[in-house]
Amino acid sequence: MIASEKNASSWQKGKRDLLLWRGSTDHDAPISRGFTLLKFKKHSIEDVAQAIEAKNGFLSLVAESLGVSYQAVWERIQKSTYLQEKIKTINERQLDFSESQLMKKIKDCDLGAICFHLKCKGKHRGYVERQEVTGADGKAIDIRMQIKMVKPS
Repeated sequence: MIASEKNASSWQKGKRDLLLWRGSTDHDAPISRGFTLLKFKKHSIEDVAQAIEAKNGFLSLVAESLGVSYQAVWERIQKSTYLQEKIKTINERQLDFSESQLMKKIKDCDLGAICFHLKCKGKHRGYVERQEVTGADGKAIDIRMQIKMVKPS
């Protein structure tokens, strides 16, 4: 469960702090219905960002390192454009790495890597396993039918 930043009046205004609670797996369980708080930890957004960086964007590992649930981390990321950008940057870095490894395989004449690359990047040259049919300029195909009803004689 994440304590809302705007409802946390005891926190200094302008600080990017959050409470990530560890305990119940039912994160929406109200206190009156038996929610038990086992422990709580206070983490700044920068703490979460550093954990994201250290765990290479794998949120289950981030949650484990912070001692909170996956859901708590995911919800916090959804509320922070800073953390969303951090995740996006890490994902792009991972893609760059994967593409560089693929290019190494292509340079080594690995047929599987060559075919994969052509299927992904060479579609516009016809390297596809299936044909994709579209209308003009890649838009949907406009199909019009005219049905003529004839009375039987």
